[in-house]
Amino acid sequence: MKKATIIGSAIAVFASPLNAAEWTLDIQADPTFGYDDNVFLEEDEQGSFKYSIAPTLVLGREIENSSSFLSLGYSIERFSSISTLDAENPFLRFDTSYSLERLQLGLSASYVEDNARNDAEENTGDFSSDATSRSRTLAPSLSYQLTEIDTLTSNFNYSERKYSTTGENDDGFEDNETKSVTIGWNRQFTERFTGGLNTTVANYQTDGLTFSTDDDSYNVSTYLGYQLSEVWLVDANVGFRRLSTERTANTGMVTKDNSTGSTFDVSTTYDKELDSVSLRYTKALLPTSDGDVNDQERISVTWAHELSEVLTASIAASYQESESASDETDDEKRQNINFSPSLRWQVDAKLGLSLGYAYQQQKLTDAKDVDSNAVTMTLTYDWDGYRVSR
Repeated sequence: MKKATIIGSAIAVFASPLNAAEWTLDIQADPTFGYDDNVFLEEDEQGSFKYSIAPTLVLGREIENSSSFLSLGYSIERFSSISTLDAENPFLRFDTSYSLERLQLGLSASYVEDNARNDAEENTGDFSSDATSRSRTLAPSLSYQLTEIDTLTSNFNYSERKYSTTGENDDGFEDNETKSVTIGWNRQFTERFTGGLNTTVANYQTDGLTFSTDDDSYNVSTYLGYQLSEVWLVDANVGFRRLSTERTANTGMVTKDNSTGSTFDVSTTYDKELDSVSLRYTKALLPTSDGDVNDQERISVTWAHELSEVLTASIAASYQESESASDETDDEKRQNINFSPSLRWQVDAKLGLSLGYAYQQQKLTDAKDVDSNAVTMTLTYDWDGYRVSR
Protein backbone atom coordinates (compact mmCIF):
# COMPACT_ATOMS: atom_id res chain seq x y z
CA MET A 1 0.00 0.00 0.00
CA LYS A 2 2.77 2.43 0.95
CA LYS A 3 4.77 1.44 -2.12
CA ALA A 4 1.74 2.30 -4.25
CA THR A 5 1.40 5.63 -2.42
CA ILE A 6 5.01 6.55 -3.24
CA ILE A 7 4.55 5.69 -6.92
CA GLY A 8 1.22 7.52 -7.03
CA SER A 9 2.73 10.67 -5.51
CA ALA A 10 5.56 10.59 -8.04
CA ILE A 11 3.15 10.19 -10.97
CA ALA A 12 1.01 13.08 -9.69
CA VAL A 13 3.99 15.43 -9.57
CA PHE A 14 5.35 14.43 -12.95
CA ALA A 15 1.93 14.60 -14.57
CA SER A 16 1.24 18.17 -13.41
CA PRO A 17 1.22 21.03 -15.95
CA LEU A 18 4.57 21.46 -17.64
CA ASN A 19 4.95 25.26 -17.41
CA ALA A 20 8.11 25.33 -19.54
CA ALA A 21 9.65 22.47 -17.58
CA GLU A 22 12.98 20.88 -18.37
CA TRP A 23 12.84 17.10 -18.41
CA THR A 24 15.91 14.90 -17.96
CA LEU A 25 16.38 11.18 -18.51
CA ASP A 26 19.55 9.42 -17.41
CA ILE A 27 20.82 5.87 -16.98
CA GLN A 28 23.38 4.89 -14.34
CA ALA A 29 25.14 1.56 -14.03
CA ASP A 30 28.61 1.44 -12.45
CA PRO A 31 29.76 -2.21 -12.13
CA THR A 32 32.14 -3.18 -9.32
CA PHE A 33 34.40 -6.25 -9.29
CA GLY A 34 36.34 -7.37 -6.23
CA TYR A 35 37.55 -9.99 -3.78
CA ASP A 36 36.96 -10.16 0.00
CA ASP A 37 38.99 -12.65 2.06
CA ASN A 38 36.45 -12.73 4.95
CA VAL A 39 32.98 -11.99 3.63
CA PHE A 40 31.15 -12.84 6.88
CA LEU A 41 33.72 -11.11 9.12
CA GLU A 42 34.03 -14.20 11.33
CA GLU A 43 36.87 -16.22 12.89
CA ASP A 44 36.24 -18.98 10.35
CA GLU A 45 37.25 -16.94 7.31
CA GLN A 46 35.51 -17.51 3.99
CA GLY A 47 36.56 -15.50 0.95
CA SER A 48 34.84 -14.90 -2.35
CA PHE A 49 35.01 -12.89 -5.54
CA LYS A 50 32.11 -10.48 -5.82
CA TYR A 51 30.37 -8.64 -8.65
CA SER A 52 27.78 -5.92 -8.11
CA ILE A 53 25.89 -3.51 -10.31
CA ALA A 54 22.85 -1.29 -9.78
CA PRO A 55 21.31 -0.26 -13.15
CA THR A 56 19.24 2.84 -12.42
CA LEU A 57 16.83 4.93 -14.46
CA VAL A 58 16.66 8.56 -13.32
CA LEU A 59 13.82 10.82 -14.47
CA GLY A 60 13.89 14.50 -13.54
CA ARG A 61 11.65 17.52 -14.00
CA GLU A 62 12.67 21.09 -13.17
CA ILE A 63 10.91 24.44 -13.49
CA GLU A 64 11.71 27.86 -12.06
CA ASN A 65 10.72 27.16 -8.45
CA SER A 66 10.44 23.38 -8.17
CA SER A 67 12.24 20.16 -9.03
CA SER A 68 11.39 16.46 -8.88
CA PHE A 69 13.53 13.36 -9.38
CA LEU A 70 12.52 9.72 -9.58
CA SER A 71 15.11 6.92 -9.45
CA LEU A 72 14.26 3.27 -9.89
CA GLY A 73 16.37 0.22 -10.54
CA TYR A 74 17.81 -3.09 -9.36
CA SER A 75 20.80 -3.80 -7.16
CA ILE A 76 22.43 -7.04 -8.27
CA GLU A 77 25.09 -8.92 -6.26
CA ARG A 78 26.87 -12.13 -7.20
CA PHE A 79 29.37 -14.14 -5.10
CA SER A 80 31.50 -16.82 -6.75
CA SER A 81 31.87 -19.00 -3.63
CA ILE A 82 28.78 -18.14 -1.55
CA SER A 83 25.72 -18.44 -3.73
CA THR A 84 23.34 -17.98 -0.76
CA LEU A 85 24.28 -14.28 -0.76
CA ASP A 86 23.39 -13.74 -4.44
CA ALA A 87 20.63 -11.17 -4.62
CA GLU A 88 18.55 -9.00 -6.92
CA ASN A 89 16.86 -6.21 -4.97
CA PRO A 90 14.60 -3.48 -6.44
CA PHE A 91 14.63 0.10 -5.21
CA LEU A 92 12.69 3.31 -5.84
CA ARG A 93 13.47 6.81 -4.58
CA PHE A 94 11.56 10.03 -5.11
CA ASP A 95 12.56 13.60 -4.15
CA THR A 96 10.71 16.83 -4.82
CA SER A 97 11.01 20.45 -3.66
CA TYR A 98 8.94 23.60 -4.12
CA SER A 99 10.06 27.16 -3.28
CA LEU A 100 8.21 30.42 -2.73
CA GLU A 101 9.61 33.78 -1.66
CA ARG A 102 9.88 32.77 2.00
CA LEU A 103 8.65 29.19 2.08
CA GLN A 104 10.39 26.00 0.95
CA LEU A 105 8.69 22.61 0.91
CA GLY A 106 10.32 19.24 0.36
CA LEU A 107 9.37 15.59 0.23
CA SER A 108 11.49 12.43 0.06
CA ALA A 109 10.10 8.93 -0.23
CA SER A 110 11.63 5.54 -0.97
CA TYR A 111 11.11 1.80 -1.17
CA VAL A 112 14.33 -0.24 -0.94
CA GLU A 113 15.03 -3.96 -0.69
CA ASP A 114 18.54 -4.89 0.41
CA ASN A 115 20.64 -7.58 2.06
CA ALA A 116 20.59 -7.03 5.84
CA ARG A 117 24.35 -7.61 6.06
CA ASN A 118 25.02 -4.49 3.95
CA ASP A 119 24.19 -2.20 6.91
CA ALA A 120 25.54 -4.52 9.63
CA GLU A 121 28.11 -2.03 10.92
CA GLU A 122 25.46 0.61 11.59
CA ASN A 123 22.88 -1.92 12.77
CA THR A 124 23.54 -5.14 14.70
CA GLY A 125 27.11 -6.03 13.67
CA ASP A 126 25.93 -9.31 12.09
CA PHE A 127 27.71 -9.67 8.73
CA SER A 128 26.77 -13.36 8.36
CA SER A 129 23.03 -12.89 7.87
CA ASP A 130 21.29 -13.95 4.66
CA ALA A 131 18.13 -12.02 5.54
CA THR A 132 16.57 -9.46 3.21
CA SER A 133 15.22 -6.14 4.47
CA ARG A 134 12.38 -4.17 2.90
CA SER A 135 12.36 -0.50 3.87
CA ARG A 136 9.82 2.25 3.25
CA THR A 137 10.47 5.87 4.16
CA LEU A 138 8.53 9.12 3.93
CA ALA A 139 10.11 12.46 4.92
CA PRO A 140 8.35 15.81 4.32
CA SER A 141 10.16 19.01 5.31
CA LEU A 142 9.37 22.72 5.62
CA SER A 143 11.53 25.83 5.89
CA TYR A 144 10.19 29.34 6.48
CA GLN A 145 12.28 32.52 6.47
CA LEU A 146 10.96 34.76 9.24
CA THR A 147 13.39 37.62 8.58
CA GLU A 148 16.51 38.18 6.52
CA ILE A 149 18.55 36.41 9.21
CA ASP A 150 16.04 34.06 10.93
CA THR A 151 14.71 30.77 9.57
CA LEU A 152 12.34 28.17 11.04
CA THR A 153 12.62 24.53 9.94
CA SER A 154 10.45 21.47 10.49
CA ASN A 155 11.13 17.87 9.44
CA PHE A 156 9.11 14.69 9.84
CA ASN A 157 10.52 11.24 9.14
CA TYR A 158 8.71 7.93 8.99
CA SER A 159 10.43 4.65 8.21
CA GLU A 160 9.32 1.03 8.30
CA ARG A 161 11.59 -1.98 7.93
CA LYS A 162 10.60 -5.64 7.59
CA TYR A 163 12.80 -8.71 7.30
CA SER A 164 12.61 -12.03 5.51
CA THR A 165 15.13 -14.83 6.03
CA THR A 166 16.05 -16.97 3.05
CA GLY A 167 18.11 -19.47 5.06
CA GLU A 168 17.20 -21.90 7.83
CA ASN A 169 18.75 -19.83 10.64
CA ASP A 170 16.87 -17.27 12.70
CA ASP A 171 18.82 -14.03 12.36
CA GLY A 172 17.12 -12.37 15.33
CA PHE A 173 15.96 -9.35 13.32
CA GLU A 174 12.72 -7.68 14.37
CA ASP A 175 10.34 -5.76 12.11
CA ASN A 176 10.47 -2.14 13.23
CA GLU A 177 9.00 1.32 12.74
CA THR A 178 10.52 4.74 13.44
CA LYS A 179 8.83 8.15 13.60
CA SER A 180 10.57 11.45 14.39
CA VAL A 181 9.79 15.17 14.33
CA THR A 182 12.43 17.92 14.40
CA ILE A 183 11.73 21.64 14.83
CA GLY A 184 14.56 24.14 14.57
CA TRP A 185 15.49 27.81 14.44
CA ASN A 186 18.59 29.21 12.71
CA ARG A 187 20.04 32.73 12.67
CA GLN A 188 22.77 34.26 10.49
CA PHE A 189 24.47 36.34 13.21
CA THR A 190 27.31 37.55 10.99
CA GLU A 191 28.60 36.87 7.51
CA ARG A 192 30.68 33.98 8.90
CA PHE A 193 28.76 32.87 12.00
CA THR A 194 25.48 30.93 12.08
CA GLY A 195 23.71 29.50 15.14
CA GLY A 196 20.45 27.94 16.16
CA LEU A 197 18.44 25.49 18.29
CA ASN A 198 16.86 22.14 17.40
CA THR A 199 14.40 19.87 19.22
CA THR A 200 13.74 16.28 18.14
CA VAL A 201 11.13 13.82 19.42
CA ALA A 202 11.32 10.23 18.13
CA ASN A 203 9.51 6.94 18.67
CA TYR A 204 10.91 3.51 17.82
CA GLN A 205 8.85 0.30 17.91
CA THR A 206 9.65 -3.34 17.18
CA ASP A 207 7.35 -6.32 16.92
CA GLY A 208 9.12 -9.66 17.39
CA LEU A 209 8.21 -13.27 18.10
CA THR A 210 9.21 -13.18 21.78
CA PHE A 211 8.91 -9.50 22.71
CA SER A 212 7.96 -6.03 21.48
CA THR A 213 9.51 -2.65 22.29
CA ASP A 214 8.30 0.94 22.44
CA ASP A 215 11.05 3.54 22.89
CA ASP A 216 10.73 7.34 23.08
CA SER A 217 13.71 9.67 22.74
CA TYR A 218 13.95 13.44 23.25
CA ASN A 219 16.84 15.59 22.15
CA VAL A 220 17.58 19.32 22.45
CA SER A 221 20.68 20.65 20.73
CA THR A 222 22.34 23.87 19.71
CA TYR A 223 23.93 24.46 16.31
CA LEU A 224 27.04 26.55 15.62
CA GLY A 225 28.61 27.11 12.22
CA TYR A 226 31.66 29.25 11.55
CA GLN A 227 33.52 29.98 8.31
CA LEU A 228 37.11 30.25 9.57
CA SER A 229 38.40 31.24 6.13
CA GLU A 230 37.59 30.75 2.48
CA VAL A 231 38.76 27.13 2.75
CA TRP A 232 38.01 26.18 6.38
CA LEU A 233 34.50 25.55 7.74
CA VAL A 234 33.47 24.28 11.20
CA ASP A 235 30.01 22.93 12.09
CA ALA A 236 28.84 21.69 15.50
CA ASN A 237 25.62 20.28 16.94
CA VAL A 238 25.83 19.69 20.70
CA GLY A 239 22.86 18.49 22.71
CA PHE A 240 21.27 16.57 25.57
CA ARG A 241 19.07 13.50 25.08
CA ARG A 242 16.72 11.34 27.16
CA LEU A 243 15.60 7.80 26.29
CA SER A 244 12.56 6.03 27.75
CA THR A 245 12.30 2.33 26.88
CA GLU A 246 9.51 -0.19 27.39
CA ARG A 247 9.83 -3.89 26.59
CA THR A 248 6.86 -6.27 26.64
CA ALA A 249 7.49 -10.03 26.60
CA ASN A 250 5.01 -12.44 25.01
CA THR A 251 4.23 -13.61 28.55
CA GLY A 252 2.86 -10.14 29.31
CA MET A 253 5.75 -9.05 31.53
CA VAL A 254 6.66 -5.36 31.03
CA THR A 255 10.02 -3.76 31.89
CA LYS A 256 10.75 -0.02 31.72
CA ASP A 257 13.97 1.98 31.79
CA ASN A 258 15.17 5.57 31.42
CA SER A 259 18.60 6.89 30.48
CA THR A 260 20.16 10.26 29.69
CA GLY A 261 23.26 11.36 27.82
CA SER A 262 24.81 13.80 25.38
CA THR A 263 24.80 14.07 21.60
CA PHE A 264 27.46 15.50 19.32
CA ASP A 265 27.90 16.11 15.60
CA VAL A 266 31.07 18.14 15.08
CA SER A 267 32.83 18.45 11.72
CA THR A 268 35.44 20.53 9.97
CA THR A 269 36.18 20.67 6.26
CA TYR A 270 39.09 22.02 4.25
CA ASP A 271 38.83 22.47 0.51
CA LYS A 272 41.50 24.20 -1.53
CA GLU A 273 42.72 23.61 -5.07
CA LEU A 274 44.28 20.12 -5.10
CA ASP A 275 43.35 18.94 -1.58
CA SER A 276 40.16 18.39 0.37
CA VAL A 277 39.96 17.11 3.96
CA SER A 278 36.98 16.33 6.19
CA LEU A 279 37.02 15.34 9.88
CA ARG A 280 33.85 14.44 11.78
CA TYR A 281 32.87 13.20 15.26
CA THR A 282 29.34 12.01 16.09
CA LYS A 283 27.64 10.64 19.19
CA ALA A 284 23.98 9.74 18.84
CA LEU A 285 21.25 7.21 19.55
CA LEU A 286 20.74 4.58 16.85
CA PRO A 287 17.84 2.06 16.93
CA THR A 288 18.82 -1.44 15.80
CA SER A 289 16.91 -4.33 14.29
CA ASP A 290 17.33 -6.58 17.35
CA GLY A 291 14.98 -4.44 19.44
CA ASP A 292 17.66 -2.37 21.17
CA VAL A 293 18.78 1.27 20.92
CA ASN A 294 22.54 1.83 20.73
CA ASP A 295 24.58 4.76 21.94
CA GLN A 296 27.03 5.12 19.05
CA GLU A 297 30.23 7.16 18.82
CA ARG A 298 32.07 7.55 15.53
CA ILE A 299 35.06 9.50 14.28
CA SER A 300 35.83 9.59 10.57
CA VAL A 301 38.29 11.33 8.28
CA THR A 302 38.49 11.60 4.49
CA TRP A 303 41.24 13.08 2.34
CA ALA A 304 41.50 13.52 -1.41
CA HIS A 305 44.38 14.86 -3.49
CA GLU A 306 44.50 15.53 -7.23
CA LEU A 307 47.73 14.00 -8.48
CA SER A 308 47.07 15.28 -11.99
CA GLU A 309 44.18 16.30 -14.23
CA VAL A 310 43.13 12.67 -14.57
CA LEU A 311 44.38 11.00 -11.34
CA THR A 312 42.94 11.46 -7.84
CA ALA A 313 44.09 9.66 -4.69
CA SER A 314 41.86 9.44 -1.60
CA ILE A 315 41.77 7.86 1.86
CA ALA A 316 38.78 7.23 4.12
CA ALA A 317 39.16 5.97 7.70
CA SER A 318 36.77 5.57 10.63
CA TYR A 319 36.52 4.23 14.18
CA GLN A 320 33.16 3.42 15.76
CA GLU A 321 31.96 2.22 19.18
CA SER A 322 28.45 0.89 19.78
CA GLU A 323 26.77 -0.25 23.01
CA SER A 324 23.25 -0.34 24.40
CA ALA A 325 21.92 2.99 25.64
CA SER A 326 19.74 1.26 28.24
CA ASP A 327 21.02 1.29 31.83
CA GLU A 328 19.31 -2.06 32.39
CA THR A 329 21.10 -3.82 29.52
CA ASP A 330 24.57 -5.26 30.07
CA ASP A 331 25.41 -5.80 26.41
CA GLU A 332 28.93 -5.97 25.12
CA LYS A 333 30.63 -3.04 23.43
CA ARG A 334 31.30 -3.37 19.71
CA GLN A 335 34.17 -1.60 17.95
CA ASN A 336 34.52 -1.23 14.18
CA ILE A 337 37.59 0.04 12.33
CA ASN A 338 37.73 0.86 8.61
CA PHE A 339 40.59 2.02 6.39
CA SER A 340 40.06 2.49 2.63
CA PRO A 341 42.60 4.07 0.25
CA SER A 342 41.66 4.37 -3.43
CA LEU A 343 42.89 5.74 -6.75
CA ARG A 344 40.64 7.12 -9.49
CA TRP A 345 41.67 7.48 -13.12
CA GLN A 346 39.47 9.60 -15.38
CA VAL A 347 40.20 7.83 -18.67
CA ASP A 348 38.31 10.41 -20.72
CA ALA A 349 35.42 12.84 -20.33
CA LYS A 350 32.92 10.02 -19.81
CA LEU A 351 34.81 6.93 -18.65
CA GLY A 352 36.40 6.52 -15.21
CA LEU A 353 38.16 3.68 -13.38
CA SER A 354 38.59 3.40 -9.59
CA LEU A 355 40.85 0.93 -7.77
CA GLY A 356 40.44 0.50 -4.03
CA TYR A 357 41.50 -1.47 -0.97
CA ALA A 358 39.40 -1.82 2.20
CA TYR A 359 40.49 -3.08 5.60
CA GLN A 360 37.72 -3.81 8.11
CA GLN A 361 38.00 -4.96 11.72
CA GLN A 362 35.35 -5.76 14.31
CA LYS A 363 36.03 -6.17 18.04
CA LEU A 364 33.56 -7.61 20.53
CA THR A 365 34.04 -7.61 24.30
CA ASP A 366 33.92 -11.40 24.76
CA ALA A 367 35.01 -12.57 21.33
CA LYS A 368 38.15 -12.76 19.23
CA ASP A 369 38.89 -9.79 16.98
CA VAL A 370 38.07 -10.45 13.32
CA ASP A 371 39.11 -8.57 10.21
CA SER A 372 38.88 -8.66 6.42
CA ASN A 373 40.78 -7.37 3.40
CA ALA A 374 39.06 -6.49 0.16
CA VAL A 375 40.15 -5.12 -3.21
CA THR A 376 37.73 -3.58 -5.71
CA MET A 377 37.63 -2.14 -9.20
CA THR A 378 34.76 0.11 -10.30
CA LEU A 379 33.96 1.35 -13.79
CA THR A 380 31.98 4.59 -14.15
CA TYR A 381 30.47 5.97 -17.33
CA ASP A 382 28.64 9.27 -17.82
CA TRP A 383 25.88 8.73 -20.38
CA ASP A 384 25.17 12.49 -20.56
CA GLY A 385 21.47 11.70 -20.40
CA TYR A 386 18.70 13.22 -22.43
CA ARG A 387 17.21 16.71 -21.89
CA VAL A 388 14.15 18.35 -23.37
CA SER A 389 12.36 21.62 -22.53
CA ARG A 390 8.72 22.43 -23.19
